[in-house]
Amino acid sequence: MLIFARQATLANGQQLAGTTFAVEIAAQASAITGAPISVYQSVFGLPLGTILWTERLESQAEFGAQTAKLMANAAYVSAVDKAGQLFAPGAEDLLINVVSTSLNAPKPIVITTTATLANGKFEQSMEFGVTVQQHLAKTTGFGTTFATDVFGTYGGVRWMTGVDTMAEVDTFQQALGTDTALVALVSSAADLFVPGSGRNGLLQRIN
Repeated sequence: MLIFARQATLANGQQLAGTTFAVEIAAQASAITGAPISVYQSVFGLPLGTILWTERLESQAEFGAQTAKLMANAAYVSAVDKAGQLFAPGAEDLLINVVSTSLNAPKPIVITTTATLANGKFEQSMEFGVTVQQHLAKTTGFGTTFATDVFGTYGGVRWMTGVDTMAEVDTFQQALGTDTALVALVSSAADLFVPGSGRNGLLQRIN
């Protein structure tokens, strides 16, 4: 399975208009393609005002077919063109390959950790990534995904945990803080990733 995400940052002074557009254009795109699209806004860990449109895909061919439908729809294209001033330059499309997951559906809140694999450590890092995903799913009870970046940062990987409320964010983070097995596991993998590449984030769904 693949996850597509389009990431953009709201321009200064466009918070209300930009988030309204983000939700409306997602609904319009879903109506055209028949694919459910989730809209998230960054709470922590990304530039203030970051918006992400995401959907699950079976293949890049499926994504190509959906894009063709959108580009052939004059109303959709016009709406996107008119909204250009709502966002800062530098929007980015991400494609993520799901390696291992227990997260079966989009959640209202997603806790993320991203990192970059060290050179020559691909096999060990992938094994570590799956082990951590399975450990988190088992010990916390929350659905968790381990995935790799298909495009973008070479060697980029990410863990994503879905929860329903901010109270569950606290529960998840408290569980991490007392999980000695996880601490030992992470400590043993210090050489598997580029130093300083790790980053934690929190996303909240707005549609």
